[in-house]
Amino acid sequence: MMISDIDAPDNKQWLERTAQAQGVPMARLVREAVRRMRQQEEVSPEELLRQTSGLWRRGDGLGRRSSGHVPA
Repeated sequence: MMISDIDAPDNKQWLERTAQAQGVPMARLVREAVRRMRQQEEVSPEELLRQTSGLWRRGDGLGRRSSGHVPA
């Protein structure tokens, strides 16, 4: 069995006190913390476009040469 940092006595005591004060199970606190961390790490599609804008310099990026003409 792997022991995580959550199992450290001071962390577990803090989780128990916080869960009791909020009237929720410790597992819920951990799930919410993980969800918040994942949300902070996830990048929106708009941000990805901003970060990658201008990287492709040839053609339209779809395997064909850009002619400036947009098909109807």
